[in-house]
Amino acid sequence: MGTPLADAMQPIITQVTPLINLMDRAQWGFSFFDAGSWAYSSVTSSTLAPIIFVHRLHEQMHGGKSHSIAGLKPSSASSLWVFMIALSTLCSGILCPLLGALVDRYHLRKVTTYSMSALSVVFMTMFAFTTKETDWREVLVLVGLAIMFMSTSHCFYNSLLVLVTESVDLIKVACLQSAVGGFAAAILLTWLGVADEENAELTRPYVISCFLYAALWFVAFSVPMWLWLDESPPDSDDESSVFDSLALTWRSTLSTMRNTEMMKYLLAMMLFNDAASTLHAVYLVYAATIGIPTHQLLLGAVAYRCSGLASLAWLGMAAFMGPKMMMMACILLTAASIVFCAWMQTAVHFYLVIVTMTVSHSGSYIFSRVLMATITPMEKASHNFGFMGMINRFAGFLGPFLFSTLSVALDERTGFLGLVFLALLGMVVFGMVDFERGREMNEVEMLEDRQARA
Repeated sequence: MGTPLADAMQPIITQVTPLINLMDRAQWGFSFFDAGSWAYSSVTSSTLAPIIFVHRLHEQMHGGKSHSIAGLKPSSASSLWVFMIALSTLCSGILCPLLGALVDRYHLRKVTTYSMSALSVVFMTMFAFTTKETDWREVLVLVGLAIMFMSTSHCFYNSLLVLVTESVDLIKVACLQSAVGGFAAAILLTWLGVADEENAELTRPYVISCFLYAALWFVAFSVPMWLWLDESPPDSDDESSVFDSLALTWRSTLSTMRNTEMMKYLLAMMLFNDAASTLHAVYLVYAATIGIPTHQLLLGAVAYRCSGLASLAWLGMAAFMGPKMMMMACILLTAASIVFCAWMQTAVHFYLVIVTMTVSHSGSYIFSRVLMATITPMEKASHNFGFMGMINRFAGFLGPFLFSTLSVALDERTGFLGLVFLALLGMVVFGMVDFERGREMNEVEMLEDRQARA
């Protein structure tokens, strides 16, 4: 007979509940928040912001008459943008585990998610009001701060998956949540006319209106989770101080690091996310740099957000192959996307990159969280997801740094090939993870934590 934790987690890797059950109110609220957050990020940081940055950089080169600013060339836009993403995610990686101790102690996952999101919206709105006279470094700082806070928000939002979902429903809820977010992003981008040819010039009034409407959309869709998801602290006689909680978190971190299966999983995800996040950060800037028309870039960005159908398809396929095999398929598809991007020359190539990225990203987003949740108990949700966030965000610094270094030293195609190597290396490590053993080791960790509190 297994332990309660093992019994609760038993069906995760090999079983998917029928879609007909759908979700309860808290799960719908959780999904609606993603509809707001994913749609907002799709309009701002993922689509308009990188294109606007390239325009700002070119505008400050005296209308193209000067070939550089402070030694920078227009072709440096990709490296600059990726380096800014790297620095932002590095700062987020430092914040996540530190905040995680307090968030778990005081049951503030929801409050922290909303607070970090609000700060991100503030800085992204400030970016929208920049002009062609605004120094490009100021533009980068504003976007960097916005991405740092949004990345931190996502870390704690993802930890809520454990709170709203029973173990047997993890795949179903994760897939439906991803589908809701993908459809919402496509609807918002279409409603704002981002892909319309008449908006290809991206005039300042149009950009400001897009950012403001996207912010209102985010606010509207974030309300249900605040109302429907209850994070009331359980009855407990625990009167430990914040310092005691931090000390216990440090001991828990050391215990987590002794869980060899979890560490192998985190290493695999670090290598994979190194490659995937860098590709997602640079593909649009790189396409703009090689001369893909702005209208095609915007249309492709809208198509990239149409991930809802892909999420539902992953749900169906996981019933036959399981999330581990699906995750490996996502890694291979991501490697293919990177190769396509490296040899991209025309709009047709650009759309091929978009299709493969859409399918691989939706799947990896779903199954990476599901597999992490299989070895994460409720009382350590923020700690474990924060720890995962720290590892991934430190990786988010190394990957862009590798791409930038290879691109400057050799060329951008070599930088992309470096990302392919990271993705495939991550797949090899991922294949060695034993999730059953990881769950067993997690039970020992929980027992040690209870003894430490006694």
